[in-house]
Amino acid sequence: MDDKAAMDELIKLGSRSTPTTVVETKGGDRQVIIGFHEAELRKLLGL
Repeated sequence: MDDKAAMDELIKLGSRSTPTTVVETKGGDRQVIIGFHEAELRKLLGL
């Protein structure tokens, strides 16, 4: 990866790979999903 800032952000999230998705709820809670997990994403997004 050529973008050091992006890699640093991934590492702060506890990841070293993509996809890494951050879902923030209206209450301010953050969920970090590492990898593609469709069922989990749907649940967090209310789909």
